[in-house]
Amino acid sequence: MVERAFRIPSRIHLFVFAIGWPLVASSNAGAVTATVTSSAAPIVQVRVGEHAGFNRMVFDWTWRVPYRIETQEGQVTVIFERQARLDMSRFPHCPPPFFKSVKTRTGSNGLTVDLEIPSGTKLRHFVHGAKVVIDVLAPGTREDAPAS
Repeated sequence: MVERAFRIPSRIHLFVFAIGWPLVASSNAGAVTATVTSSAAPIVQVRVGEHAGFNRMVFDWTWRVPYRIETQEGQVTVIFERQARLDMSRFPHCPPPFFKSVKTRTGSNGLTVDLEIPSGTKLRHFVHGAKVVIDVLAPGTREDAPAS
């Protein structure tokens, strides 16, 4: 009986991992870190992709969430006015080159995502339905270039 009490099936491990235990994944191209959040917070999928002239990160909220962007050279901070648990499972092991690192933190007022991006790149962001889209544009790419 004692032996069974300490045995945890692998799907429980995945559930515990998905609800916000610290995540640290790194590669030569970038790193991802996350902090533990409330298990009552919604889960938001995060997707990234590499396109001609820009890299894109999409936060797949299920409803519109107010956010703001703060930028400094090489650093973008996305501040969402709601708490959430980010599902980074679709974030590739080797992310697109314009996302050097992604770090998240939560507070009583919401979720903050810190992105490290290369110097000389530009930022474009917009809302598509309930999704928040962040584009990091390659140096020399016009901000009004098609977002496909």
